[in-house]
Amino acid sequence: MLKNVLTITWRSLSRNKVSTLLNLAGLGLGIASSLMIFMIVRYELSFDTFHKKSDRIYRLTTQFVNEEDSYLGSAPFPAGEALAQEFPQVETKTSVYYTRIGTTKAADRLFKEEHIAYVEPSFFDLFDFDWVAGDPEMALKDPYSVVLTASVARRYFGENGTGALETALGEMIQLDNETSFKVTGILEDFPTNTDFPFEILLSYPTLQSQGNVAMDNWINLFGSLHHYILLKEGADVREVAAQLPELLRKYMAPEEAAQRLLLLQPLSDVHFDDRFGNFNRRVVTKGTLLSLSLVGIFLLLTACINFINLTTAQAVKRSKEVGVRKVLGAPRSHLVRQFMTETLLLAVFAMLLALLITGLSFPLIMNILNLPVADNWLFDPVLIRSLLMITVLVSLAAGLYPALILSGFQPLRTLKGKIMHGPSSGGLSLRRGLIVFQFLITQVLLIGTLVVVRQLDYSRSQPLGFAKEAIVTVQIPEAEAHISQSFRNQVLQIPGIEQVALSRFSPSSLSNWEGGFNFSGSDSDTGYPVVMRPADPAYLETFDMKLLAGRNILETDSLFSHVLINEAIVRQMGIQDPQEAVGVTITVFDEETRIAGVVEDFHTHSLREVIKPTLVFNDPGNVRLAALKINLQDKEGTLAQVEQLFKEQFPESLFEYAYLDETITAFYREEEKLSQLFMIFSGMAIAIGCLGVYGLISFMTVQKTKEVGVRKVLGASLSHIVFFFTKELMLLILFAFALAAPVAWYVMNGWLQGFEYRIALGADLFLVSVGATMLITLVTVGYRSISAALVNPVDSLRSE
Repeated sequence: MLKNVLTITWRSLSRNKVSTLLNLAGLGLGIASSLMIFMIVRYELSFDTFHKKSDRIYRLTTQFVNEEDSYLGSAPFPAGEALAQEFPQVETKTSVYYTRIGTTKAADRLFKEEHIAYVEPSFFDLFDFDWVAGDPEMALKDPYSVVLTASVARRYFGENGTGALETALGEMIQLDNETSFKVTGILEDFPTNTDFPFEILLSYPTLQSQGNVAMDNWINLFGSLHHYILLKEGADVREVAAQLPELLRKYMAPEEAAQRLLLLQPLSDVHFDDRFGNFNRRVVTKGTLLSLSLVGIFLLLTACINFINLTTAQAVKRSKEVGVRKVLGAPRSHLVRQFMTETLLLAVFAMLLALLITGLSFPLIMNILNLPVADNWLFDPVLIRSLLMITVLVSLAAGLYPALILSGFQPLRTLKGKIMHGPSSGGLSLRRGLIVFQFLITQVLLIGTLVVVRQLDYSRSQPLGFAKEAIVTVQIPEAEAHISQSFRNQVLQIPGIEQVALSRFSPSSLSNWEGGFNFSGSDSDTGYPVVMRPADPAYLETFDMKLLAGRNILETDSLFSHVLINEAIVRQMGIQDPQEAVGVTITVFDEETRIAGVVEDFHTHSLREVIKPTLVFNDPGNVRLAALKINLQDKEGTLAQVEQLFKEQFPESLFEYAYLDETITAFYREEEKLSQLFMIFSGMAIAIGCLGVYGLISFMTVQKTKEVGVRKVLGASLSHIVFFFTKELMLLILFAFALAAPVAWYVMNGWLQGFEYRIALGADLFLVSVGATMLITLVTVGYRSISAALVNPVDSLRSE
C-alpha cells in the first residue's frame, strides 16, 4: 500500500514539473527564511542565560527624574557596597569598571586592547566563566593582579606545548606605560553571547589603591561602572526596590536624592533594554526580536499560501484522476492520504533545499550582522529538531486544504469536465484573501526597508554643526601638556596637514564626560546636566565650528576660568541673544566660571539624542586625541609622516588613526544591519510573493480558458486579454496596500521615535512601495497572461 502511494506521488510530481519546481522553490525559500530568523532570534535570546544564578542577579541602575526622564546603567561608586551592607536580602555584590581601551606591554611587545575591565573577586561568585588556571577566589584579591583570557595569554606569551597557558602565571604585563600587573589566572575565552566582552580583567582593589577615582563620591556617575547584586534564595526583589529611595536619602543631600531613583534591573533584561545600555554597546529590544519572529512566521505562511494556490491551480489536471479513482472505489480518506503524502514528500525535498540555501546564506547574513557562527551550527540538535517540526507543520498547513478540495471532487462532474472548485470565485474568495495577505506582508517589508534606508541616508547627510570630512583622529597617550603640544607643533610642519587640535573627544563621540552646571536665577537647586569637551584653542578652527558671539578659549585660560557654551545652554538660561551670554558667570562643578563665547549648536551624540547643553574649555593636561585636518590628495604619505613623528614622540605606544566621518557612520551600525536585514528578507518575501502571483495567474488562466477564447472570437486584442488577467491582481494589490499602509506606518513611526532627528513618513514612501509591488507583479504575470492570450481560440472552445 505504502509503495503504491509513493509511486503515484512520485509520478504525479514528475508529470507536473513546473508546478513541482515552483512549490519546491517557494517552500524552500520560506523554510530557509524562517530557519535563519529563528537562529538569529535564538542567539539574541541566549545572552547571559548560561549563568546558573542568572534569575537572582540584578544590575543597580539610575533614573534621573526631570522634565525628560533619562537613564544610566550605572550607580555611584559606593552604592553597591552600601546595598550589600544594609540589605539582608543581598547575598553578595560585585562591581565592574570597564575602561575598554588601553595599551599593554608584554614580553617587550606592545598591544592595543579594547576589552579591559577592573573587576572584584566576587565577580565569579555571580557569573559562570570557565577557568584554565588560577584560583577564582584569590586571583583578583590583591592590587596589581590580572587575569587574562586564553587567547590573550597565547598572544602575549606564546604557546610551547600543552602546559603553555599555565606557564603564563606569574608573568608581568604593563598597562598604558605606567602600571605593572602580575598574571594570576587564565580564563577560557568568554562566549560571544555575553554582555561582558572582557579579555583582560584587572583587580578592582587596584582602583582603590591608586586613588584616581573618588570611590566614596555619591554624586558623580560613570557610565563604565556597573554594580551587580545576587539576591538570596526566596528574597523579594520588590521589597528591596521599595527601600532604595531611603538609601539615597541617607547618603545624599535631599535636593540631590530627589533628582534620582535607583532601580534594580534583572540580568535577563540587560541585553534588551535600550534605556540603560550594556558593555557591548549593542542592545536588541524584544520588540525588534518579536517583529523579526513575525517576519519569519509570515514568510513561512506565504510559502504555504503559494503551495495552496499552485496546487489548487492544478485541480483541473487532477480532476479526472480523482474521478476515475473514486469510480474504482477509492474512499475520500485514501485520496486525502495520497495528497498529504505528496505534500510531505515535497516538504522533505523543500527542507533539503532550505538546508542548502541556509548553509550558503546564513554565514553571509551573520557576517553582515557581525554575529558569530558556530563551526558545527548545521549539526545543532535544536536546529535539526526545529527543521523537522517546521517540515511537519508546513506539510499540514500547506497540504490539508488542497487535499480536502481535490478529494472532494464529485466523480460524475469531473468525468464530464464540470468541476466543483470549492469556494466561489466571485468576490473575495479564500484564495484571493491569501494573495492579499501575501501582498500585505511584502508591502509592509518594502515600506520598512525604504524607511530604514531613508533614515540612514538622512543621518549621514544631516549637518552636525561641525566638519567631519578630511578629519583624521589619532589616539595619543596620557602625557604632560608640553609633550602633547610638542607633538602637535611637529605635525603641523608636515605639508599635507592643514590644522591640528588636541582634545579629549571629537565633537561627536560615543564616549562622553557629563557634569553639571547652574546659573544665577535658575529654577533648579541642583543644576542641569552638561556635556564636557576639554580641548585647545584650535578645536573650533579644525572642526570648522561657528563662533556666534564672544571670543574663543585661549591657551592662557586656566581650567574653567573661561568656557565656550553652545546655544542649548543659552536657551537653558532664558537668554534670547547669544551676545548677552558673553561674560556671564555660571557654576560648573561648584566652581564659578565666565562665559568667553557662544558656539553654534553641534551634535555631541548620534541623531537619536537631542542636542545637549555643552561646554568647551581649555584643559591641556587632559587630552587623548589629536584631530588632524589633512589634504586628501596624498593622505597615505601624510599619515606615514604622522606615524613616524608619533613613534618618535611616543615610542611606548601604538599608532592608531580613524577618519572621523567613518567613526560617525559607525554610530548607526545597528541601523545599517537592520537595513540590510530588511533588504534580504524583503527580497525573499518578493521572491515568494512572485511565486504566489504566478500560482494565482495559473489558476485564473485554467478557470477562464473558454472565456478568453470567447473574448478573442469577439475581437479582443492581446493587450485587452493581458489587462483582463492583471486587472484583478492590481485591485488585490491596492486592497492589500490599504491594509499594509497603516500597519507599516504604525510600526515604522514607532521605530523612528528612537531618533530625535528623523525623517517624516511622507506619502512618497508608500507610493514607491505600492508602485514597486505593481511593477514586480506585472513582470511576473506578464509571461503567463500573454501565453494564455496567444492560445488559439479554437483549442480553447473545443468541447471535450
